[in-house]
Amino acid sequence: MKLAVSCAMNQNRSMQTHDLFMKKGIPIKSFGTNPVIKLPGETVERPNVYSFDNTYQQIYDDLCMKNEDYYRESGILYLLERNMRVKEKPENFFQRDEDFDLVITCEERVFTSIFEHYVDSPSCTRFFFMVNFDIKDTPSDAITGAQEILEFVEDVLSLEEEGLEYAVDAALRRYFERKGAMLLFTVVNL
Repeated sequence: MKLAVSCAMNQNRSMQTHDLFMKKGIPIKSFGTNPVIKLPGETVERPNVYSFDNTYQQIYDDLCMKNEDYYRESGILYLLERNMRVKEKPENFFQRDEDFDLVITCEERVFTSIFEHYVDSPSCTRFFFMVNFDIKDTPSDAITGAQEILEFVEDVLSLEEEGLEYAVDAALRRYFERKGAMLLFTVVNL
């Protein structure tokens, strides 16, 4: 099964999940859906804006040059250090050249963005399952959310031989039994 996880900017939530899955030996790709990457600046009015062409190292170096102490204290440099260990640069979901069987989103607007991208596409025989976990964009919530995503995907993988549709449905039911909440999900035609 080919897995992907996406948040808005491929910086915090999707990368925390990607890092956890790497440590567990589960192959996954991570993405963002925004047109650009916006990281908090020293003031709310002046965020740091980068294209998806920038590597994590370039973003890191730029922030260090601007105010290393501030960005270290805010935690952004720690996120970028983790990201550099996982992969070279952020990736945009809409610029990828591969298909996935299961796409996990970390925010409803990311889920909606991906869904709307494909809703007007002509249907064909290929599809993927998409499941949303609403995770606040904070480092601590990203850690908790990544663990929930891991539990869900492990449920899917444990039942995959029964068929992906059955496995996703069963994992959704198990999640509801554990958490008492339903996850937003759909099937997307490619």
